[in-house]
Amino acid sequence: MLSHAFPVFQVLSALILLASSVCVAEELTPSQPAKLALLIGIDKYKSPDIRRLSGAVNDIRLMREVLIGKFGMPPENINSLENEQATHQAIIDAIRNHLVAKAKKGDVVVLHFSGHGSQMKDISGDEVDQLDETLVAYDSRTPGVFDISDDEINGLLLQLTEKTKNVTFIFDSCHSGAASRGGNTVREIEADRRTPLPPEDFAVSVRGGEGDADFRPNNSDYVLISGSLAKELSNETDFEGRRHGVLTWFLALALKAAPDRSTYRDVMDQVKSEVSTRFPSQTPQIEGPGQDLVVFGVDKLNTKPYVLVEPAGGNRTRVEAGKVFGLGKESTMKVYPPRTTDFESTKSAATLRITRVSDFEAEGEISNGGSIQPHSRALLEAVSFGDTSIPVFVQKRSGPLSEVKATLAQMQAITLVDDEAGARLLVKEQDGNLLVQSGDLQVLVSPVRVSETDAVGHVIDQIKDLVHWLVVLALNNPSSGIKVGFSVWRATDPPGTPSPVAVASGTELIYRVENRHSQPLYIYVLDVSSDGSVTTLYPGGDQQQLLSGKELERHLRMSVPSGQVGVTDVLKIIATLKPIDPSLFPQGPIRSASKATAKATSDPLARFLASALRGARTAADVTVESDTWVTLQKPIQIRQEGAKLSSFALHFDGPKSVQDIRVRLSDNPALCSREDKPARGDCEQLASITNDGTVLEWLQRSASRETDQTVSVGLAFDEAYRIQDQTGAIRVEPQLEIQALGVKTEQGIDKRDITGDDRHDPAAAADDQWSLKQILVLEAWTKIRHRFDVAEGKEADGVIIAHPDTGYRHHPETWSEAEGKRPIDAGKGRNYYEGGTDALDPLLSDRLLDNPGHGTASGSVIVSPPGCQLLHASGCVNGIARGAQLIPLRVHRTVSQFNTRNLSQAIQDVADGNIAGNPRLIAIAMGGPPTFTMWKAVKTAEKNGVLIVAAAGNYVGTVVWPARFHSSIAVAAGNVRCQPWTNSSHGSAVDIMAPGESVWRATFNEQHEDMNGMGKGTTFASGNVAGAAALWLSWHRDDPSLRMISEQGLLTRAFRAALRSSAWRPSSSVSANPPGTYCHSSAWDTDYGAGILNVAGLLDVPLSGSQPRAALSVSEETVPLFASLYPEGTEPERIRSDYLSLFPAARSAGIEKFGSFETEILYHYTVNEDLRRKMDALAGGQRGEEPAESVRQALFRQDLSGRLRQALLQ
Repeated sequence: MLSHAFPVFQVLSALILLASSVCVAEELTPSQPAKLALLIGIDKYKSPDIRRLSGAVNDIRLMREVLIGKFGMPPENINSLENEQATHQAIIDAIRNHLVAKAKKGDVVVLHFSGHGSQMKDISGDEVDQLDETLVAYDSRTPGVFDISDDEINGLLLQLTEKTKNVTFIFDSCHSGAASRGGNTVREIEADRRTPLPPEDFAVSVRGGEGDADFRPNNSDYVLISGSLAKELSNETDFEGRRHGVLTWFLALALKAAPDRSTYRDVMDQVKSEVSTRFPSQTPQIEGPGQDLVVFGVDKLNTKPYVLVEPAGGNRTRVEAGKVFGLGKESTMKVYPPRTTDFESTKSAATLRITRVSDFEAEGEISNGGSIQPHSRALLEAVSFGDTSIPVFVQKRSGPLSEVKATLAQMQAITLVDDEAGARLLVKEQDGNLLVQSGDLQVLVSPVRVSETDAVGHVIDQIKDLVHWLVVLALNNPSSGIKVGFSVWRATDPPGTPSPVAVASGTELIYRVENRHSQPLYIYVLDVSSDGSVTTLYPGGDQQQLLSGKELERHLRMSVPSGQVGVTDVLKIIATLKPIDPSLFPQGPIRSASKATAKATSDPLARFLASALRGARTAADVTVESDTWVTLQKPIQIRQEGAKLSSFALHFDGPKSVQDIRVRLSDNPALCSREDKPARGDCEQLASITNDGTVLEWLQRSASRETDQTVSVGLAFDEAYRIQDQTGAIRVEPQLEIQALGVKTEQGIDKRDITGDDRHDPAAAADDQWSLKQILVLEAWTKIRHRFDVAEGKEADGVIIAHPDTGYRHHPETWSEAEGKRPIDAGKGRNYYEGGTDALDPLLSDRLLDNPGHGTASGSVIVSPPGCQLLHASGCVNGIARGAQLIPLRVHRTVSQFNTRNLSQAIQDVADGNIAGNPRLIAIAMGGPPTFTMWKAVKTAEKNGVLIVAAAGNYVGTVVWPARFHSSIAVAAGNVRCQPWTNSSHGSAVDIMAPGESVWRATFNEQHEDMNGMGKGTTFASGNVAGAAALWLSWHRDDPSLRMISEQGLLTRAFRAALRSSAWRPSSSVSANPPGTYCHSSAWDTDYGAGILNVAGLLDVPLSGSQPRAALSVSEETVPLFASLYPEGTEPERIRSDYLSLFPAARSAGIEKFGSFETEILYHYTVNEDLRRKMDALAGGQRGEEPAESVRQALFRQDLSGRLRQALLQ
């Protein structure tokens, strides 16, 4: 937006779309692929326990119209199953007989399912959460009948994709297992807890990642669009008086309006935009190798979708389309011969006038011309808007709400409804506030206090503005024949660059409108923002026509106002043959000033807009000629960048003194005059931060831990590359503090999907030593005590552990003193955040998810003494490394921030021996994006015999850094059932799994009072492994081999080998599992490491790793961050080749020229799921399409530096 802001709205219902190509609408010849579709819609279910839907059948009828009219699919090739037709067996038979049996090589196949999704028990062992995703058939949940599992679908798809790779699979349902709630109807029911029958022979199990949809063929060129995240729900609601799934409705609109050369990503960008502004609680995803291919492989689309018309006797006709297609009574249509594809040069056979219309069918009379043939094709000449009123639900309550309801009843643009499920807007009172919500219960505008003067009037104004906004946003004419080009790109990019999906606040954009029509057009450019504002960007003054073949180009700067996290803006083009009054559109953010009164006009479109935008109900079936106007739009998310710039790290290929660089920059008056002068607001400081002098830090003006600058990530990297040019450094990178990964933002508030984080397995709640039993710590303690004759509680005595985190508190579990020593040695601590040596955690909790006391909680799992130190605690905290001491290093403000600079510096200081006590073990319970500085610190630590144990990450779907570096030990989290924790990161980089879900730890209540309780996360899993590492070091304390492998830099390698060889895996035999455990057995997934931590077994593994240290490969030396995406041992040449494939000019230049970009690329990989999936596909060897091009396209959509953009384009 230009000057205002509103909550970032997120969206959508569950969809999976796997596709490749569909041909243009023309007569099929033997050389052309056939097109087959199976459409399944279920509203009514046989079981009375399954909630009925109302829009699923409407969905598949709508999609049938789109497939026929836009993409030329023959009606006889479309098989539809509705309600009782769609039994479990009937669906399986239809897939086999209509799709698998008929499909031939290259054919196009579409399968669409609208109905309930769910889950059921997994008996194949392929699901991490032990639940299969399912489709709920008509007769599901009746005796002997189960849902259709993802394994069954995968097996059938495997058969199908052996015959053709061009498969489109659409689900408008969801499978999250989340609970239903009020508001719009959701398409999901609770999981079936019955034990299903053995799978059919054709069923194939495919393990997916957490949150991934498991309906996917592994051997086809597909696009996978999951319409909601794993914990979200799919909605259905009313659109223009009809019930539809949110996904299907907006997908159909986007497909009908798609211009030539539209890609799947283009279509889904449109869908995301439309849904996200209306249903904030759902977030669509897109993945797969084909998302940048043109939709259905069709370069040339029917600009105006047609409908089929059949003769009905005399001059009467039957039209296979209705109100959903834009038909209204008295609408007119041009009728063309069957199989017509070129409507512009073909003469129409007749003119048709609609006499009766329903949702999906209509009747008409021939008003001009002769008789028509069966299967004739007709184009709409005038679109009907019908009733544009907005359904609103007002909670039944006396007082202000009753006044609101009475006022709304007088408004023509509002239709009051008694059922929440059918409402687009809901008005409720809660905690003394009046709330206006979307259909999925998200608060759309600022709450109004009931006690406020004129609270009723305030809410009414909000609703009026929302109605105006919804009408503008919904304005659409997919049947138009007017051709207009519309492109948007960053001002720093060359024309033709893909339109950005998201930009940083302050980004300058250029938009271009091209008149490709044969006549002059009036152009109106609107910025429709998610804060409810509508701004007219063009025209700014007198209206002038844009002549045929001419272009209009303008610049605009996007911004997010202070106090907001982000907005979604839709840049909307309205092109018309006749002028309309632009004063109709603008309104400020909700609540706005009164709108201007529009001028009188005789133009139907202008009259419709004047009526609808003023909030008046339009007359039924208002029709406007479809060839007199058209709309196009581009959605753009504008983010207030969450990254704070701490400093720049300058890397040199040899030692450099600060004076060397100061001399080189002698013409820079901003530099501080003395090396030891602290950075102040009046100068910039250079300082060496490594013992070898190869890394310097540049602190810019006003830089301090208190006032770090919030920046655009792209601009920060641009500045880094400028400094690199000035100083001759081999690399320069910004050191950033970012919001913790996995945190989403809405309405300026941090949030994360942590549903269930306060719920724990009863077995864990009843046994505060369950984690010790699972990893055989009790046996390990006994071994150490017997071997060294030490007292209980001193098994790791003498081991010093560096603990970079949020700092420490005086919690009894980590502060109780025994024999003059505490588990935390605060005197040796350091505060990298505020400066100084006091690492006390101030327990900041001014933002949601700050989780005060994270350092204390993570440390307690490592070093808490035996027994309960906290009196009257509900459970005891049991540290693994009893007797060891932690040195607190405060590197992060709270757990909700990740500071790359501070963490890297702390690791470097430990590696260089600059921390008192000289700890040789580092326990890291946080992670984020990698930097070259971090990698060098971790490598130095490994080389100098310092062992690093790090958490793999939570909620983010990828292993984070530093855990992902091969020089660290990466730890995933498991639970009391010996299964992976649902939200643990996992992948080939993980070495081991340890208890992390429902682990007892020290914590604090909301009043910051000491307490013990259970926590979840790889924080506690990594704490368990760090404690095991301390016991391992204690066990080998007198072994000369330990010192030798440490001096050789092989300590990490030796520990990893011991971890892997001693790990255990759960068995179905209770006696084969550690005593006292509560294990469920399933096939082990090596993405969670070699197995579960076995501390006793770890001690029994002989020290190894005395072999010569392997030299770094070229890839590891030049692109170590990128190399960390690959499993250890990957051929270096392949890593090098994959990295260079991202840069078109790399054929004429070496990897050194492009290596400095990897920090920027890996930053976006870490924080952007779409890019992450594409780069993972590249690293995984996926070859469905050119993977490097897919990565490039995803990178272009990020907040990149201008230099990286240029390198990707050359």
